[in-house]
Amino acid sequence: MGMKEEFFNPGELPVRVLNAKGNIHTDFLHYHDCLEINYVLSGSGVNYIDHRKYEMKKGDIYLINPMEHHFAAVQTALEMKIIIFKAEYIWQHTSDNEPFIQPFYQKSGMWGSRICLDEISERQAAQLIHTIEEEISKQAPGYTLFVKSALMMLLAIIYRYTNSEEVKTEGLRQQGAYEKIRPSVEYIQNHPEAELSLDILAELSCMSKNYFCTCFKKTMQMTVGEYTELVRINRAAILAETTDLPVTEICYQCGYGNITSFNAAFKKLTGMTAGAYRKNRKIPAI
Repeated sequence: MGMKEEFFNPGELPVRVLNAKGNIHTDFLHYHDCLEINYVLSGSGVNYIDHRKYEMKKGDIYLINPMEHHFAAVQTALEMKIIIFKAEYIWQHTSDNEPFIQPFYQKSGMWGSRICLDEISERQAAQLIHTIEEEISKQAPGYTLFVKSALMMLLAIIYRYTNSEEVKTEGLRQQGAYEKIRPSVEYIQNHPEAELSLDILAELSCMSKNYFCTCFKKTMQMTVGEYTELVRINRAAILAETTDLPVTEICYQCGYGNITSFNAAFKKLTGMTAGAYRKNRKIPAI
């Protein structure tokens, strides 16, 4: 399932704050053995998280769980704070603290992995992230207490947002829109090697081609073609990482008719060809 990264040694404080700054491109899909929060300070870019694409902007918060493959591509100079932490640091398998990690796994149709807090909540979140980073850096007496309490406050703010009535109502509306195209989305995910023509996909969702394309883009925030390419390249990256199949065979198994178009699509999304990805897959990524 792609390249897995492990960040923490036994006995180490299982929380870390990373700084991503500049024209950074994490060149391949990866996933972590921990939970991840991205907070965008400035700039813009694209966050690919599993089968979804997000246009990043200042103030966005992204939640990524250990099962989600992801990478970021920068459009302009991007600055982000990235918090990674072990789920068990916060959650001890009791109902009392389950809400702290719930938003990482129970993502609504409206926002998916992205959180857009109101101005006051965003300021509070930014201050808490600063506190976590500063306490880890200085390691003054009792710093672990400050780190854990600040992280729990940050997660509480996120939980409150994702469980607000406004978000729940909009989430239900978006879920209804998604249900209309779900048969087509699942078909793309389960058959990336197949002929995924608009005629076939629109028929699966019982729509005309034009209406299907409109509904799909509005719901998924990308065109049918963009989504199909994302799913296929995600599958190709996993096959390149986990098998010894020749790149040409991976190309055909992921629905591409020739290696030229396959490598062009792979490089557009990951910054490298499939062969280079396979060779460089052990390089650390953010």
